[in-house]
Amino acid sequence: MRIGVDIHMCRLSQTGIYTYLWNLLHGLSRLEHPHEVRPFLYGNPDVEEPEQVRRLVASLPNAEVRYVWDEQPPLLLSGGRGGETTLGRRIDRKLLLPLWRKMLYPDSRPSYYLSRVAARLRTPPAPEEVDVFHHPAGLVFPPNAKANVMTLSDLIPRHFPHYCQGSDEWAEESFERAREMDVILTYSEHTKQDAVETLGLEAERIHVAPLAAHEQYRPDLDPERLREVLERHGLGRRPYVIYTGLVGARKNLARLVEAFHVLRQEEPALGHQLVLAGGAFHLSEPIFEAVRALRMEEDVKWLGYVPFEDLPYLLGGADLFAFPSLYEGFGLPPLEAMACGTPVVSSSASSLPEVVGDAGLLFDPYKVNEMAATMHRALTDGGLRAEMRRKGLERAGRFTWEQTARITLAAYEEAWARAKDREPRAPSRVRERTRNYPHAQWWVVERLAKQIND
Repeated sequence: MRIGVDIHMCRLSQTGIYTYLWNLLHGLSRLEHPHEVRPFLYGNPDVEEPEQVRRLVASLPNAEVRYVWDEQPPLLLSGGRGGETTLGRRIDRKLLLPLWRKMLYPDSRPSYYLSRVAARLRTPPAPEEVDVFHHPAGLVFPPNAKANVMTLSDLIPRHFPHYCQGSDEWAEESFERAREMDVILTYSEHTKQDAVETLGLEAERIHVAPLAAHEQYRPDLDPERLREVLERHGLGRRPYVIYTGLVGARKNLARLVEAFHVLRQEEPALGHQLVLAGGAFHLSEPIFEAVRALRMEEDVKWLGYVPFEDLPYLLGGADLFAFPSLYEGFGLPPLEAMACGTPVVSSSASSLPEVVGDAGLLFDPYKVNEMAATMHRALTDGGLRAEMRRKGLERAGRFTWEQTARITLAAYEEAWARAKDREPRAPSRVRERTRNYPHAQWWVVERLAKQIND
């Protein structure tokens, strides 16, 4: 088979989906199989990609990115292929094309309005040179004419739409078109069941492909490097409890701050800091408001975005990892912490019990006092901590990217077999709703191009 994989989300993120695609593509490259795997991007190949995309492509053996491009922005500026100018091409490459690319993907959020307009104006053509196409982050490309696999990482936009402003409409369309997929992949049994109950998908078409910790997460960290990383981030003088991930409302960090305040009040001798490592996300301000309201500025430290290679050392230097999230499609950070030998306390919501198992302590994410009591137990019972470390390392070892790659490859093969048993699908070019918008709406982008030119 010729297998296409959409990697556009690697332009927008260096966490989450980027980790998934990096490890999946490398896992597929290490398996023995007769198939060809091709990464796909929508856009002009003459526009330089972000560094993380170049790094991913360079790391893949014999990989060549296939570009699907409809040349729409140059036509907007020049009025047609025959009338292009040198100035127009320069503006296209340096300014308009990168902006156009960002507008097409709601997750980049340069503007909620502009991204929605761009989505209605144009949809990338469906790749036609592959037998199976994998949509790992929602439906950016339309369904392929032959066979399709979609990864549903979670149903957060359906259950928590107020946390997903700007991308909710795009996500909902992906949920609707999921019925057209030959096979669906989820990261957890919880998300699989959620997709069956919420979206009405057939359980037999859904395969669970769990994630795994990257190989950099391990317990035997270099002591000198550990000291250097902690010192660079202003840590090491006090013991600390750590959270890693996006700093936003769905992660429930305001309650974690409150629980940590309760812990400090009840057991001031502990002397721990609470460290939040991750970039600020949607609706993050209540978290910082909670810190100020409780006068916890000296006890809660926000590091912001942390380089990927520093994360194992921040986890390895912590006495405890706390993960209070309200909903996760999988929940990779607790697994990464366990792989470093760090004891884990976690929310009992959604898929997290599948990840943590009996290796960590679970709490109700809506009960602040229960959260505080769970952290207190883990920090003060040395025997329990040693047991949690042992079980955590064992638990993390059960999840491997080789397993994920094998399940995914089997999903591709099943999708191709299913496609052979039905009538070929007509190539999809434009979203249905796009036809309801007059061509005159191109004036929005034309006006934008004029402003850039001026």
